[in-house]
Amino acid sequence: MYKTLLSKTPLRIFAAATCGCIVYQKYDEIKQQPLIAAGINYSRRFYPASSEYPDVSRNRNIMARNLTKDLYARLRDRRTPNGFTIDDAIQTGIDNVGTFSFTGAVAGDEDSYKIYKELFDKIIVEKHGFKPDDTHQTDLDASKIQNGQFDSDFVLSIRIRTIRNIKGYCLPTFCTRGERRDIESIIVKALYGLENLKGTYYALKELSQDEETALSNQELMMPRPYHPIELSCNLGRDWPDSRGIWIDENRTLAAYLNRRDHVVLAVTDKSCDLKSTFTKFVDFVGNFEQQIRAQKWDVMCNKHLGYITTDPKDLGTALKLSVRIKLPKLSQDSRLSALLKMLNLSQSYKVLGENYNIEESADKQDSEHPVVEVSSKVTLGQSEVQITQAFIESINKLIEAEKTVSNGGDLDKFLYHK
Repeated sequence: MYKTLLSKTPLRIFAAATCGCIVYQKYDEIKQQPLIAAGINYSRRFYPASSEYPDVSRNRNIMARNLTKDLYARLRDRRTPNGFTIDDAIQTGIDNVGTFSFTGAVAGDEDSYKIYKELFDKIIVEKHGFKPDDTHQTDLDASKIQNGQFDSDFVLSIRIRTIRNIKGYCLPTFCTRGERRDIESIIVKALYGLENLKGTYYALKELSQDEETALSNQELMMPRPYHPIELSCNLGRDWPDSRGIWIDENRTLAAYLNRRDHVVLAVTDKSCDLKSTFTKFVDFVGNFEQQIRAQKWDVMCNKHLGYITTDPKDLGTALKLSVRIKLPKLSQDSRLSALLKMLNLSQSYKVLGENYNIEESADKQDSEHPVVEVSSKVTLGQSEVQITQAFIESINKLIEAEKTVSNGGDLDKFLYHK
């Protein structure tokens, strides 16, 4: 195993694609931009920023609404120490019109949020209501959770997931094959080192068709990125190399490696006790981070943005709580989306083992016994405990609304009276 180190010296070495030689380039660490463009193809520098500014006139995403010509001109010639550019960051938002809530930009490494903070700050404010001088709070004390027992006549299962990325490596949008393989090695070693937990790691490239089918049937398989939003930010490169799934022997804990982030950690319970599930989640994540640090590594995290993620929408806690819930009446009511919005919930688009709200669309529903997958929306600006407690209250309110409508009551009182 080797460690990838981020150079902090002002002299960087680059391979010149045009002549195959190694050249040196001085680098301004303060402005984060090259001083001398020797040996590198910088043909774009012959064009003014106005000529390179992307056409986002028809795009509806957050990036497109905030990337002015002046801002693009200021950011265009910057690059992170790993070489990630603003054009790399915004390409997915250019290629995909997206929805009003789609961020339209991704990070390529931890430094992306610093080097391009003028744009990312605007995206974060609009997406999360989180200001540049705000501080994120973390609280994983499960004992603080109150009234976490849902009505078992409605809630079928609970799922909690979070994201972690290994400090010092590029994110999946920009990492090399070697980095990705190294990340896999670090994470798999940590998972096999978990105390009092036994599990199996399934490398996707080694799966037989029968194993893949079995995992898919159990909703544990991690599918290949297929959506244009994912493909535009390079998440499908070299698939399935260094991608895999770790699953514990009870099939309740899972880790998904090197898809959109380095690892997604998930706990799934076929129960209606969210406090119990949250306790398992805290133990799982804490144990995992301890094993990462035992290898002299750490996870990407800071006091301002919390846990660093590829997509700005997941920053902060990187937490997502979901329940599968029976809503036979509400699922047939066109006002359900308005009710969910009022309760700060969303219906999840489910990609088998990994929830991925590409456009916050709904699950397929059983026409006889409609089951909806409902998820939390907040990740940044509130702690894990605060988000979980608010989610409990919202789900209980949703159940109350379903009971009211089933008994002939009026849904409007929930829509217009919190």
